[in-house]
Amino acid sequence: MCIRDSSISLLPHHPVIQALAFCAVIFMAHSLYAARPPLLIERIDEAIKSDRAFTEGQRAAYLDAFRQELAGYSGDILRGERAEGAEVLLRVVTEGSFDNADIDRTVAIASAAYIAVSRGADAAVVEGIALYGFRKDVGSKEIETWANGYRDCVKFGVPGYIAEDLVFNAVENGWDAFTFNSLKWVLVEAAKAGYPMEEFHSYVMVNFLKGGRRPGALGSEAMAIFREAAIKGEKPVVPEYEGSFIPRSREFAAPAPEAAPVPAKPEKPQTPVRPQTVVPPKPEPEKAPAPPSKSGKGLLLRLEGAWRSFLGVPYVWGGQTKRGMDCSGLVQSVFGQVGVSLPRVTREQWRAGVDVQKTSDLAKGDLVFFRTVGSRISHVGIVTDPASGSFVHASSSRGVVKDRLSMKYFSMRYAGARRVLPKGALALLVLP
Repeated sequence: MCIRDSSISLLPHHPVIQALAFCAVIFMAHSLYAARPPLLIERIDEAIKSDRAFTEGQRAAYLDAFRQELAGYSGDILRGERAEGAEVLLRVVTEGSFDNADIDRTVAIASAAYIAVSRGADAAVVEGIALYGFRKDVGSKEIETWANGYRDCVKFGVPGYIAEDLVFNAVENGWDAFTFNSLKWVLVEAAKAGYPMEEFHSYVMVNFLKGGRRPGALGSEAMAIFREAAIKGEKPVVPEYEGSFIPRSREFAAPAPEAAPVPAKPEKPQTPVRPQTVVPPKPEPEKAPAPPSKSGKGLLLRLEGAWRSFLGVPYVWGGQTKRGMDCSGLVQSVFGQVGVSLPRVTREQWRAGVDVQKTSDLAKGDLVFFRTVGSRISHVGIVTDPASGSFVHASSSRGVVKDRLSMKYFSMRYAGARRVLPKGALALLVLP
């Protein structure tokens, strides 16, 4: 009995069993580690090291800067909002590399964006707002305040483009959180009351930007004026306001005079006058809407004039005017001026027109797209000279500028191109 008990007690000390037990422990530890979401600094390390657009020196500089800037946040386990924040951080890094921005500056902006998202701010909104940091001194608290303010506005019925303009004014004029939030709630109250928001926003912004008015008092005044106008069934008198958006009442109205040419010879049925449009008729999609070659050449000249007119305009999230532009806003505004209707956001512009499969086939007016992190399309420009690979786009730090596809940051992240001009102009796209 004693021998049997002794053999049993000695069994766990058998070398084979000990080896198997050790392997089991290692396997379990590895499985638990593999199942754990990555830490923030691990995700950054993985992304930076795998990005071929960076040199070894740049990778080391980015990682060192992030370890210092993030401090205690670097050990965050990436779940939920923190995981979203990490992806925003990495996309901000890519935007900085597009602009060849200072590494320390890029890291500071990207870190501020992450912190704002980790505290609950909307990731998509933070990403747009954070890019202001390439030309303005903004921190995580400001980004968080503006992102949450945008969310509140949209939640209660304020149009997104008006909420974006509110953020734009906060950035440009250095408003504190109290001023921004006070004006935000003024807009929310107007939206709840059903007042015309473009007119109401214009009234508030023009009068507030003059100076000397408190947000609360101005809001009460505006509400009283619009309430009285609504009761009387009248339209309130509103001062002219130039914001970062195009008023919907006159959106892309520039080509209107050319849309209805003078019918010099209406008696000839074989050549009916057709309004200039950029959408081919569905029954004959292969035919150009613009009639002769002259019109095609004129379209290209107007397109060039449109993008040149925006050179130097600063980056503004959601911007569509000469007060400020973002990349997709630039594309929509430029093509809108020549009568080509395009979606507002980059990922939808990526689906417009037809695919241009080779860079050697690029032509003037084609749209070129870029990816930041993963498969997401996040940046767009307009080809200006296919021979040199030049394109125009809205840079976060430099505003609307021309760059070349051959630049490392762009060539490594190039996703493809789309042709959106009408076929009537295609024969002229190769003109110098």
